[in-house]
Amino acid sequence: MGKRDPLRGILLRYLKTNGIFIVDHMFLTHPHPDHTHGLLTVLRSWPTGCLWLADGYDGDPEQLAILAAAKHSRVPLNLFPQPDQEKLSFDANARSLVFRICYGEIAILLTGDITSVTEDFLIRSGQECRAQVLKVPHHGSRTSCDPVWLDHVRPDLAVISCGLRNPFGHPHPESMESLANSRHHPLILTTAEHGAVRVKSDGRHLWTETWSGVTLCWREGEGDRSGQD
Repeated sequence: MGKRDPLRGILLRYLKTNGIFIVDHMFLTHPHPDHTHGLLTVLRSWPTGCLWLADGYDGDPEQLAILAAAKHSRVPLNLFPQPDQEKLSFDANARSLVFRICYGEIAILLTGDITSVTEDFLIRSGQECRAQVLKVPHHGSRTSCDPVWLDHVRPDLAVISCGLRNPFGHPHPESMESLANSRHHPLILTTAEHGAVRVKSDGRHLWTETWSGVTLCWREGEGDRSGQD
């Protein structure tokens, strides 16, 4: 609880600038520092309606920090049960929570740091994964973006969250090749190249804005994109 959140200043400025003073729902895909940072700041500083997170991480220090902050701020908890260990790896990345957010005709798939093992699990378990916008799993790591999975999702836009010149080499060339060669040919945006990526929708249209100045708009079913760079 005493550690300073490195994202504190950036995140609070962003929320204030965009007039966001209440967070209705907060989701933690898995308790790794690059996913808990930022959430701690909001829990400690912003009114939050409820926190959604996965069960089964008893004793994990990052999870305990999040739970302590939620308890201190009196934020209600909602725990997702984990699938059977026999069906999925013990690895926290592979067990990331996955959210398909639907609004009208538009779907956005948020994948945390899932691996190809989880991608295959979602396909075999019959989960609906089709989405116009895909947050590419695990920062574009080579452990994700299986071509079969990408054909299952069929995204129009693929967003990769990764730092510029990060020490892990994200996104991996193999994942970029899989995205580029997938049958649906999504537009690929990385935060390393374009900065923050913001996606908005009215339920039929999608608007994408980036910190670098790329703006795009398209409508479900048209298959084309218009915008400027």
